[in-house]
Parts: sequence; C-alpha cells; structure tokens
Amino acid sequence: VLFDGTVSVGKEFIVSGAGDSELPDSILCVIKQNNVKRQELRINTSGNEDLYLKDIFGSFQLESCDEKDCLVPIIYTYSLENIGQSPMDITEVMRSRGGDIVDLIDEVEKKTLEFGELTIISDEDILDVCVKDETSTVLSAKADPDVGDPCFDEDSYPIVVDPKECRVKVVVTCVDEEGTECNEIEPPKPKCSESDDIEVISLEYIGGSCGQSINTQDELCDDTNGGPSTTDDASVVCMSNDGRNLYDAVVSTGEIFAVRTLGASVITCEVSNEDGKLEQKVEINTSGDVELDLQDIYGSLKLKSCDEESCLVSLFYTYTMDNIGSNQMDITEISRSDDEGTKSFLDQLSVDTLDVGESVSVEEEDTYDICEEPGKIVTLIGEADPPEEDQCSDEFIYVIDPPPVNPDCKVRVDITCINEEGIDCNEIETPDLQCNDGDEVDVLSFTFTGLGCEVTSNTQDSDECKDFEGGPQSEDSRIICVNDKLQRIYDSSVVPGEVFTVPTKNGGDLTDEITCDVLNAADKSKRQTLKIITSGNESLYLKDEYGSLKLESCDDKSCLVLIEYTFLLKNVGSNVMEITELSRMSEDSTGTIFISDDLLFFVADKNLEIGETTAVKEGSNLDVCVKEEIVTIVQVSANPPSRKPCLDFEKYVIVIDPKECRVDVEITCEDEEGRDC
Repeated sequence: VLFDGTVSVGKEFIVSGAGDSELPDSILCVIKQNNVKRQELRINTSGNEDLYLKDIFGSFQLESCDEKDCLVPIIYTYSLENIGQSPMDITEVMRSRGGDIVDLIDEVEKKTLEFGELTIISDEDILDVCVKDETSTVLSAKADPDVGDPCFDEDSYPIVVDPKECRVKVVVTCVDEEGTECNEIEPPKPKCSESDDIEVISLEYIGGSCGQSINTQDELCDDTNGGPSTTDDASVVCMSNDGRNLYDAVVSTGEIFAVRTLGASVITCEVSNEDGKLEQKVEINTSGDVELDLQDIYGSLKLKSCDEESCLVSLFYTYTMDNIGSNQMDITEISRSDDEGTKSFLDQLSVDTLDVGESVSVEEEDTYDICEEPGKIVTLIGEADPPEEDQCSDEFIYVIDPPPVNPDCKVRVDITCINEEGIDCNEIETPDLQCNDGDEVDVLSFTFTGLGCEVTSNTQDSDECKDFEGGPQSEDSRIICVNDKLQRIYDSSVVPGEVFTVPTKNGGDLTDEITCDVLNAADKSKRQTLKIITSGNESLYLKDEYGSLKLESCDDKSCLVLIEYTFLLKNVGSNVMEITELSRMSEDSTGTIFISDDLLFFVADKNLEIGETTAVKEGSNLDVCVKEEIVTIVQVSANPPSRKPCLDFEKYVIVIDPKECRVDVEITCEDEEGRDC
C-alpha cells in the first residue's frame, strides 16, 4: 500500500514508493465513499508510456512527478508604512484575489504607526504554473491619524502564467453499421448451404486457373489455354441453369460483384479475356442442398457473401483531435496510415484552430474482409502549432485483431480414372468382340474360372470339352496347351480368376486349333480337356467360354484394360490438418457396400497445409466387354489441431455398355421316340 488516506476535492496528496524505492511499473487506486467503491483506476508509471503533468485519470489530476511540480507554494508580503506627518491607527486591511475578499486586519500585529514606521504581514498561496492563467492580488488599507481625515491606499500584484505549451491528443474509434466496436464484431457463419435456395451471392474475381479451386462441390470447372490471368481484366457472364442471364460485366482483379440467383440451383459463369476468348467455365451449386461455404474458391472466383452472411463488413472510423494543452493552437496535420497507404484529412476538418479544451472530428468509411484480412493497424497522427514555442504532435494506433481461427477442418477427395492412353474410364470403347476374320489367330488370353464343361458358351461347331472326376472344381490347377502340331505352347500353374496368355513368349504358334488339359495342382490328375479352333474359319468371340477358360483377348483386341484411379486429397479448409483415414469401397447394384480397403498406408504426406494436396494412385483391370456399372467410393477423414475431425467421400461410377448383339442358332432333329435323326 503506497497511500491510504482521506482526501477532499481539490486536495493534493502524494503517492511515493515504499521507503526510498521507485514506484512500481503501475499503480492501482481505489476510490471509496461511505465505504462503497466508486472508482478504480490504474496509472502506468514505468516511463514506457506517456505521462504528463495535468493528465487526468478519472477523478485524479496529475500535479507532480519526481522533481517536476505544477503547484508551487508562494508567499505574498504586504508592507504598511506611515508616510504622513503624524501617528496613525490602521483600521482596515483587505485583500482581494479572483473575486475572493479576505479581511487581514487581525494579521496586523502593530496597528499604531509613528511617522516613518511600517509593519509587514504575509499571505501564503499555491500557484499552478502549468495552467495558462492571469491573476491579480489587490491589497487595500485604511488608517486614522490623530488629527485630520482618514487616509486610504491600494496596491495590486498581477501574476501571468503562460506555459507556452502545446499538447494535442488524437483518438481513433471504429464501429460497424450497428455501432458495434470493431474488435467485437462477430465473424459470419461460414456455411451458406442450409437446405434453402440462396438468393444472392457476392464473388471476388481473383483470376487464376481451376487448379487453385478450394471447395467441396463437384461442379464443373474447365480452363481453356491455361485459364484466366491474375492481372488482366476479364469479362464475366453468369447464367442460371435454365439459361437466364444473371450477370454480365468486365471486372478487375480484386473486384467484388453480386449475382442474384433468381432461384437457380446452379449458376454457370464464363470468364473471357479482353479479346472475348473463353478462358474458364465454372459452375456453382446454389441450391442449398450442396455444401457452399464463404471463402470457397471456384477457379478464378472466390465466394465472399451469401444472403445475410458476408465476409465484407462496413467499418466507420472516427478520427478525433483534442487540444489538451494550455494555448490555442492551429491544426497543421491530421492523417491516417494503414497497409493501403497514408491519407490526410486536413482539408476535411470543420475548423483549423482549436481553443483550449476544444476538439474536432472527421469520419471515414471502409470495407473490411473479416474472413480473410489478418487484422489491421490504423495509425492516426495529429500535428499543431501554438502561438509560440515548438510544434506538438500525437499518435494513436488502433489495432483490429485478427478474426478468430475457425477450428474446423474441411477435406475434399476427388476421383479420376484413366487408361494408359489417358482416356477417361467412361470413354473407353468396347472392342469388336469377333476375333475370327478368316485369318489365323496368333495369341489368346484367358481367365481361368475353374468351372466345368457345363458352362461352355460359344458358337464354334468343332470345339470339344470333357470333364474328369467332376471337373476343375475351382481349385488351383496346372494348364498344359498344345497346338495341332503337338507343340507345347503353354504350361503353368494358375489359380481361379487368374488371366494367362497362350502362347507364352516365344512359346510357338497357335496354328489351327489348340487343346488344353487342366490338371489338379495337388495330385496332377486330369480334371478337364478342351479344344478351341483358332484357324479363323470358325467363330471366335471375346467372352466365349470353353469349360474353365473364358476368352479375354485375341491378338490386339482385349476386354481387359489396365486403368489407374487417382484419389486426390485436398485441404479446402482454413487450418492445417492430418489425414487419418483413407478407404476405398465398392458398391453393388443394390447399393450395398461389399468391399472396403484401407489405403492410408499409401498416403505419402499425411499433413496438409491450407490448399495443399496429396494423391494416391491405384491400378486395376477394367472389363469393357461386360455390361456393368462399377461403383467406387472413397472416404477420407482428417484432424485439425483442434482435433475436431472432418470427412468427405466421393463416388466414381464407370458404366460399361458394349451394345453387342450375339445369337447362337442350333438345329436338332429327332423322331417321336426321341431318337436323333
């Protein structure tokens, strides 16, 4: 405790450090009346912040600091002298100062003065040397002589205090349209999609290609010639999904424009260069049923607002300049500096001269991106000239804190699928299934199904198939194939589902026909023998079945195409994150998920910065000769630093429809008793 006492209004008191020590870096004062706390204030005394004599802190005004003191004790001395010719009695002594009149007759010790005698009285006062002021002390005295009329005299003593001091104070305040202080403005909800149609969105044109897209929608984004420039102006035309024009204008990089959806569930924006050449086409789903978040990037467009939710906030700054000195002053500068530059408001002030205690203000409106800008620092500088002495100035720094970081994460997975030639898997054509064209076939590939001769399905007339001991019975087997010259052209072990090629490399020719024996891999017993005509004179089709062998390719025609899936994982949120799960599933025709494989091991970089991507590739064989719908589902999960996980999944569907027509005609003939003709 540095001070504890009772004071009255206008009374000066001293706060000093304990013992002979300095004051701490700050002092906390509590003011109580009738034992009820009425005020609490803290004063920084470290020397690192401005501290001026006459500064006011609540109910306190600073009068001194160390050796500097505004309040100086002074002593007035009043001399009363008999300059007449006879003795006299002093009957009245009055002192007036600032409207205050005091009778000092009782202070006169010797009231009877002989000729030439004098008496002296004194009067103490406190002079405030820090406040411009002019005071005058007047003393009047009256005396009666022994003979004659009373006499009277008066004298005055003026004191002029003129510190010649210039002090100016500048202050910045900032509020939004509702009057909320700028550091208390709540960020908007990031999610726009709330199952209702979105009526209006605002987009910022940022330029750039579709590769910079950050969103979780699956809508279209296509670039032409590398996409739009990030520096040049562009023409943007947005249409509704039913063909209505929603926006058409030339925009610059950084420009924000509004698009009314007019109920459209999807809007399509085309971005063209100044020559009218299309550079990008992008779709945005505004139905409310598909995730749409503020700050989503769709190619060259960034979402800044949707209906009532907006990243763009109108801020109203008030710049105030106060004369807190003791002299009139002329304002010579009031300017604001921020990351956009410096602007002077001197010519916008309503007055250019401030009397003591007067102030003047000017306002400025600005648009602030509360979702994106990393805070803001506004510096206000005020300068003024007093009638004499040096110029004075003040600086005020207003800081808008960065918006709170959204603790959530957003991850996106996209699936692409191509063959070795880079053709999309849904655009791979089914080959002509017919192998025979009158020429001998050179090479065949089969899938070993492990089935018996009863599944044989082909249109050859000379093929043969015979099972032994119940057939292969889907067991591991050894297959030996020879041509009609009895040359062994294939001999190897196979498992059900395996694809093999006949002949093997440098394994001889097929000639006109091949005969294959299927042996049990364990006991070497024959389980099936079959013959296939390869001369080209009998029909031979891909997908023909000859007992346990299904034909998959002949020469350059193949049903099995090597394809590659790419699973692209992207951090589309506002936090770093760690990929914690990646699984690939398949779905049958009833929608049932029946296969699930963990692919997390194949993710090379599991920690993704904002906007970063990582990819996992997976190869497979696609059968383009069987009508089928192949559904692949990939699910990804990730954790941000807040440990609140996020996930996404993507479905990729390959539709195989060979459009092939094949019919097999057979003639049988028998009599009434069922005997072959």
